[in-house]
Amino acid sequence: MNEERNTIIERHDTYMNDHEITIHPKMMKLPSFYAIPKMHKPIPKFRYIAASNRCTTTQLSSIITKCLKLITLQHRKLCRAIFRRTGVNRMWIIDNNTPVLERISEYNSRETKCDKPKNINSYDFSTLYTNIPHENLKKQFKWILEKAFFNNSKKSIYVGNYKATWYKQNNALILDQDTLLKHIFFLIDNIYITVGELTLRQTVGIPMGTNCAPYLANLYLYSLEFAFLDRTAKKSIYLARKFSNCFRYIDDLIAFNNYKLIDRYKNHIYPPELILNKENVDKNKCSFLDIDMRIMNETVITKLYDKRDDFKFTINSFPHLNSNIHGKRTHGILISQLLRYSKVCSCVNDFTRTSHRLIAKLLNQHFDRQLLKRKASLFYDKYYHIIKHYNITKREMIYKLFLSNIEIDSNSNGQ
Repeated sequence: MNEERNTIIERHDTYMNDHEITIHPKMMKLPSFYAIPKMHKPIPKFRYIAASNRCTTTQLSSIITKCLKLITLQHRKLCRAIFRRTGVNRMWIIDNNTPVLERISEYNSRETKCDKPKNINSYDFSTLYTNIPHENLKKQFKWILEKAFFNNSKKSIYVGNYKATWYKQNNALILDQDTLLKHIFFLIDNIYITVGELTLRQTVGIPMGTNCAPYLANLYLYSLEFAFLDRTAKKSIYLARKFSNCFRYIDDLIAFNNYKLIDRYKNHIYPPELILNKENVDKNKCSFLDIDMRIMNETVITKLYDKRDDFKFTINSFPHLNSNIHGKRTHGILISQLLRYSKVCSCVNDFTRTSHRLIAKLLNQHFDRQLLKRKASLFYDKYYHIIKHYNITKREMIYKLFLSNIEIDSNSNGQ
């Protein structure tokens, strides 16, 4: 399709004005199209992005994003109530690694052998954003909004400057169920990109680059998972409960004690357009987000995983002290990273090894050694309740972290 750009922009402007949404004059344009190379792949590929941060639909996408955050929270509450009643977890969506680490901690603390972890498997959608059929997306979002609005028991969403709520806000944009659905449909039907002189409309999938794309994809998958578990629970509640240890971060999925069930039923959960691939070969070890985990003696051992370590080139990360960044404030990076490492690494050796590499990298970038030591000491005092299971003294920790003032070698990318 090569429709006249001015005609499309005028149509968008008319729609926004009719619904009290203002388009800034600088945003009276369509998204441009560009690609980011995936240089870490054996054969470099491209990730295609629609630059939608300053275009005619930016404001509408931002409003939809705020609403979908609230809608996700509403469905999370619904699924918690279902889980308490049935023991079936229908909400697999997570925002970070905390739920996974908490589940691992639960597994490791159990004393009954039958409750111990037996297998872990990770999966990834090879294509997600670009393969979602528009008609299916619209159909599922109609159901999603109906559930969230409790069949009209909740009348409206109030969209403020920072978030959307079910409660009245001053100067808020008020959206009922039908209007919000209309906005989502309009956005789906008006995904345009410009490539040189061409103007093209995306008829399959949603573009990576628009604000609400992750929420559209996330809730779409959730609706499919909910429907599958609803059908399964009616036939066998025992089978449905076996999927209660699944967690999904957008297109990354992990399942505990669910060996082969995801593989067996994935075509019953997701449409053929969405291809779900198994990532790990060994059912006793896998990686998910920034966690590397393996089952040893019926215990899940975790440590930090960073796929950048596998790249065959150096990654520039963290500030360089020769830059214009305030030096003393920059050293606070160490505390935040040590805290992240301590939450992920279950063994003290993995924690100290990973932290040592980080400190070596910072020293190589001209961070002050004594100031870093003070930050490490502050971390130990402030977060001892998190690392006390390491059974390590402050002096031992600092000694291991600052064993020698080495430089990062060319094959090490740091964390």
